[in-house]
Amino acid sequence: MTADSHTEPNAGASTSADNRNPDELRATPLQTGAQLGNNIISRMLVQADSGFTYTANNGGVVIQEYFPLQFAVRDQDGVSLLLCDADFNPDFEQGLSEFLLLARVLSQIDHPGRISRYEERDGTAWYAIDLRIRASLADLLNTGERLPEETLKTILYSAVTYLDAAHDAGALHLELSPQRILLADEDKLLICGFNTDKLHYPAEDKSNGHDYRAPELASFRGQLGRWTDYYALGAILYQGACRVGPTDALTRLSVTDRGQDDPLVPAIEAGKDYFSRSILTLIDQLLALEPTARPQDAEAIVSALDPTASIHPAADSESEPVQNSATNDSRPSVEPIDPPQAGLSSHSPTVSQAGSKMLRGASAIALSALGRAAKDKNPEKNETRSRSNAAPRVKAAPTEAKPTSPTQAAQGKSSARQEPVFSESREAFEDTLKSLEVTRSSSPGLEIANDLESAGKVLTDKPYNDFTLRPTKPGKHRTTPHQSSRSTASFLGSVGRVLGSSLQGLYRHLTMRLALGALIALSALLVIYLLTTPRPTPLETTTRTTIEIIGATTHEPPTKPSRESPNIQQQVDSTSLPAAAQDFLKQDDLNRVNAYRDAEQLKLLSEPHFARAQEHLAQGHLIDPPSASAYSEFTAILRIDPQNKTATRGVKEIIARILARIDNLVDAKEFTNAREQLSLAASVIAGHKHFTQTATQIDRAQTHWQEALAREKTLAQAQMEQQHRAERERSQQIEALLARALTAFDTDRLIDPPGENALTLYRAALDLDPTNQRARNGIGNITAFYLRQARDALSQNKLDNAARSLQIAKAIDPTDAGVDTLIEHLQRREYLATEQQRLQAEADARISKAREMAKEQDQLNLAGGIKSYYGGNYREAYQFLQPLAERNYPRAQVRVARMLLEARGTDRDKPRAIGMFSAALAPVQLAASQGSSWAQSDLADFYFDGLVIDADYRLAAFWYQKAAEQGYAPAQTNLGVLYMTGYEGVPPNRAVAVHWFNEAALQGNRAAEDNLRVLGESQPSNAGG
Repeated sequence: MTADSHTEPNAGASTSADNRNPDELRATPLQTGAQLGNNIISRMLVQADSGFTYTANNGGVVIQEYFPLQFAVRDQDGVSLLLCDADFNPDFEQGLSEFLLLARVLSQIDHPGRISRYEERDGTAWYAIDLRIRASLADLLNTGERLPEETLKTILYSAVTYLDAAHDAGALHLELSPQRILLADEDKLLICGFNTDKLHYPAEDKSNGHDYRAPELASFRGQLGRWTDYYALGAILYQGACRVGPTDALTRLSVTDRGQDDPLVPAIEAGKDYFSRSILTLIDQLLALEPTARPQDAEAIVSALDPTASIHPAADSESEPVQNSATNDSRPSVEPIDPPQAGLSSHSPTVSQAGSKMLRGASAIALSALGRAAKDKNPEKNETRSRSNAAPRVKAAPTEAKPTSPTQAAQGKSSARQEPVFSESREAFEDTLKSLEVTRSSSPGLEIANDLESAGKVLTDKPYNDFTLRPTKPGKHRTTPHQSSRSTASFLGSVGRVLGSSLQGLYRHLTMRLALGALIALSALLVIYLLTTPRPTPLETTTRTTIEIIGATTHEPPTKPSRESPNIQQQVDSTSLPAAAQDFLKQDDLNRVNAYRDAEQLKLLSEPHFARAQEHLAQGHLIDPPSASAYSEFTAILRIDPQNKTATRGVKEIIARILARIDNLVDAKEFTNAREQLSLAASVIAGHKHFTQTATQIDRAQTHWQEALAREKTLAQAQMEQQHRAERERSQQIEALLARALTAFDTDRLIDPPGENALTLYRAALDLDPTNQRARNGIGNITAFYLRQARDALSQNKLDNAARSLQIAKAIDPTDAGVDTLIEHLQRREYLATEQQRLQAEADARISKAREMAKEQDQLNLAGGIKSYYGGNYREAYQFLQPLAERNYPRAQVRVARMLLEARGTDRDKPRAIGMFSAALAPVQLAASQGSSWAQSDLADFYFDGLVIDADYRLAAFWYQKAAEQGYAPAQTNLGVLYMTGYEGVPPNRAVAVHWFNEAALQGNRAAEDNLRVLGESQPSNAGG
């Protein structure tokens, strides 16, 4: 803790070891066999600033002892603890409180490293963890081999869980290293050696082979927080993944401050091909130099390693659609598993996706990692579980599930069954084969067509070999009984057969075939009726009868060249045709009936295939999957009817679409996908000439594209090399200029001679790189040099020298506010000096005015000296204030006495300092009683120091309080120190201390800013310099 006015330790303070020989007392660990509580120490594992870590009870227990190594020693009994000096009591008590708070927090977590008991006794404390340690993480890293990714993840999850509990309680580790991460059975671990000193930065641990500290911790720049421990954890993981530790933070900061690239090789490059991208990316984030670029809490780290999103290196690209085939070696379909159905098994990578991303216990995480390792070793026991991390979880589709659409059927089919949408096509095709057999009556699915065939036989039966009706005379127009009975019987039989078949067809075919069957039956009835009904007119002349075949279809039989079959109307003259012609007509009618029947069969069989083909075309399923695509439906139609022009056009359209797809893929430079499409098309549609040409076109296009890429790459490399070469030359030139400038600065060639002075060289470097901070700092140092000369000249009243120095500083940096301030002081001093000389030459009447001006000049000197004093420039402050102290200015006397006492800006002279303090006491008391804030603060210093009057912290706090309430920054800082450490009867109060530090820092008090930085508090946004 830094105070505004440092005081020496009280010489009369006693120590707890004042009568002992210091050579005999050291900071040593407990010896083997020593007893701590109910535990027998076995051996020491590791030590940290806050104490020692042991194994006890034959290795079954881990003991952490609170033993601050910086100021504690072991007593002669080998167990007790002593402090080096009583002044360390506040530090010891603060560390003890932090240690007990940490023990209480870590005793309430769900973690293998949970503290089972802790105890405070005889001024010290310890806690115990029931865990048998096998080794430290350093033992694994010392093998020089890469650790498995599952081991790194298990260590990361468990360590983050352990650290998160401490972080939530306000504790930071700050000394994390592989030696302090202890490993037990079943991948359990614990972290020991937490830092408990919140008042000081921990020193670098030389026992580590590598510096794992974060940049803000190693360089004292920036705020400390969770991210500080995450950096050390990332450095440890980097060593486990890359076999060597990362470049230490101080080296990285030193290089980047010079404007050069970060020397750290990213983990994403050093661990490439060995680990997944997610773990390497997370390590790089943990090792970011800027604290804000690292994960800010444990949840961010756990989310970065979500199993379903980051532990599958091969899951970056979408998987190809699963294709089904008639064989049993088809791949099962990929299905996501809902959390309620999948359960909460830690072995499934979908658990973290379905559950929340909050931090889980490290025990479950370790068991999950071990479960995955066991699953890889025993594949036979995990057939029903998820596959390895390299592929998504798969699950065979149930045989009862039927897709609601062809798309779902194509995506969800299984090798264990045939989808219904495919079975329907197969059944139709089998019916087609059956319908084309010679014995048609054996097919039960063709009842309507067979009925039509029966009607054709009626027309050509022997009793109906004559298609004309005989003329009759009047009164003799009745038919013979033989003819009547025969006609009636035949008619009734035919009608009965047709009606029976029609009703049976209506009963069996309740689908789309119903209307077609009914139409065919009615057509047959009409033909029979026209053939069997006698002519109603009693004409004796010969008349002709007309035979019509109704119900012609656009589907012609395969033997016909045209698809359209118009209604056929044939008139037969029974009296003029010979018998041979009549037989020809009978046979021709039978052929027409058979052709009509075949056309209707083809139409009936083709329509479902046409419908499914159109549906597949609309969904884009051209040839894939092979058994449920538009091509398979069109080819099924062509197997039924090879002359079907619609199906032929459909196949040509499919080929055209496939070729268009391949062309689009080639245009998009996706040559692999184009070849896959072409190979699939060639395997389904074999022997097509365009496919061979397309393969040649793909090869030619890829060759041209690769040649163009090679040319572009060569050009880009040439440009990059040229750019790098120019950048190297520029960097070398800048480095040479900066080296020459530094040499010129060290030899006092700041602005002379021309061309070889430091200012000219720094400006030349800025011309090459306007952002070069070293050059800017160099120019700033030159400006500061001349400003210091001007102040020295002003303190010695050498106004001409001050004017020359300020003129040079103004020319170097016209924007420097300090230059303008000193110029104003110089002008005022010149004016005052001139006036003083003039007034001294005048009559006695103006002597009083000259004295007032001299007093004003003294006040300026006093103000300048106090500003230099609190700015840390004690030599300059001494030059301002020493003459004033000689003239009994109490405010100057107090500061000069302080500088003489502590050898600031002058040699140490304690007797003289005590004399000045004594001389200033009475004036300070008087000014303090009159309400002067500076006097109240100085009087508080008298009570705090106890050099002239008796020390009284209560009175010191009282006067600091009065001065602080008036806004006096030094008093606010010192009052904050009192509240931070506590004083007589008043316990420490961090909140009040931080409040006063903030108030002082807002006025630019450097001591207050340092105190806030040490406490880890943020600086006020409008704090001055």
